[in-house]
Amino acid sequence: MRGKCMGLQALSSPWDVLLYKTPDMDMSVRPSLPPPPPPPGAPVQPHKDKDEDKEKFDEKRRVLIVACAGSHQIWGLFLDTTIWWKYKTFTEGTCVCIAGSGAEAARNSAYPNTAAFAQPSGLTLKTGSNPEVFIADSESSSIRRLALSTGQVSTLCGGDRNPLNLFAFGDVDDIGQEAKLQHPLGVAYCDSTKILYIADSYNHKIKKVDIGLQKVTTLSPTMMETTEPAKFSEPSGLSVSADGKYLYIADTNNHSIKLLNLAKNVCQEFKLRLPEDKFTEPENLILYKNDLFVNRKCGNLIIYFNVNLDADTKNVSFTPGAPQNWLVCVRDDNNKDVTLDDFEFIGCPHKGTKLPGRVEMKLKHRTDKTHYRLYLSFQTALCDSSVCFSHSFTIRSTILVRDSVKMVESYKITCKVNPVNRTSEKPESKKSTS
Repeated sequence: MRGKCMGLQALSSPWDVLLYKTPDMDMSVRPSLPPPPPPPGAPVQPHKDKDEDKEKFDEKRRVLIVACAGSHQIWGLFLDTTIWWKYKTFTEGTCVCIAGSGAEAARNSAYPNTAAFAQPSGLTLKTGSNPEVFIADSESSSIRRLALSTGQVSTLCGGDRNPLNLFAFGDVDDIGQEAKLQHPLGVAYCDSTKILYIADSYNHKIKKVDIGLQKVTTLSPTMMETTEPAKFSEPSGLSVSADGKYLYIADTNNHSIKLLNLAKNVCQEFKLRLPEDKFTEPENLILYKNDLFVNRKCGNLIIYFNVNLDADTKNVSFTPGAPQNWLVCVRDDNNKDVTLDDFEFIGCPHKGTKLPGRVEMKLKHRTDKTHYRLYLSFQTALCDSSVCFSHSFTIRSTILVRDSVKMVESYKITCKVNPVNRTSEKPESKKSTS
């Protein structure tokens, strides 16, 4: 039970956390004894206010509970000084193992430090008069429970009666250890319905457990969009709404979040709609006075570009071996980034780390747009006689879309930079024939 303070304590592959609030364990377990009678002739002490006692009893201590899959243990980070099991006091900031011997097994015990887990991964909290943590014990393919008032560890469902048998996996709906799971990674408990939900990851299913009966049942929802059965692929994370009506599912290998309506047994993709960032012109912007052209009928635009140092910067040079980063960005009239939507880069990426550079851009489709804005950004690595530093700037130009220009237009852009006197920076241009 020894632990270190906060960041001084190493953890082995923590997979999940939950915040638990508890009164000091001596106040929640030990009965309150009446005070002894005063000796004869002693002054009568004022009676202690019962409300003060109640306030002290109700004061909650915060404990962050951590599932450490690497060490097969459950750890606690005590965010407040707390009297824990066996009336042991842990000072604020102490991080310590609270359950699990460190052996990889599925051993139950009334003594938390002699119990054993096998890669505990997911955690969820059941509150109330007998609070406990349900644990997705992945390698034993079982759901374990940790009583938070006593520290007792037991099995809710799955696994095997032999604590050393970590191969008792399967896909069976039944009661208690007769039910079989395969490498569950996530759990979520709903206090209002008293139902536990399991992400049965390697069976690609979502299951529920009536914790009173310990009965395991597979959920078989249909997709709202297609009415076909929902197909999960290694679901690994769950969260249930407080009213028990909705279950949020991290459908890992489908790279999506699904929303399951538990009352109607229908599922849909949970799509995030994020507002687009408001575009602002980059700092240290250099305006390129000459326009570039591209043919409206899916023409090609080739740009050769390089950066030279101004003659005044005699002691400054490009850092040997360091990346000289560049990036091409194209925006339309609405400031939307259409670099990869409207253009195809032929035989080259739209960014790189070496100079001089070359890009060939081809309009993907015939367009009614008349122009784009081209941003050619650089982040150069430079050194002088005493220090190395970076220098960033962006060249902005206009791409005009026309019918009357060549199908392949080619340009050369060279920018002279002065990282000391930036006002002298300017691009030089030359149109190439092709």
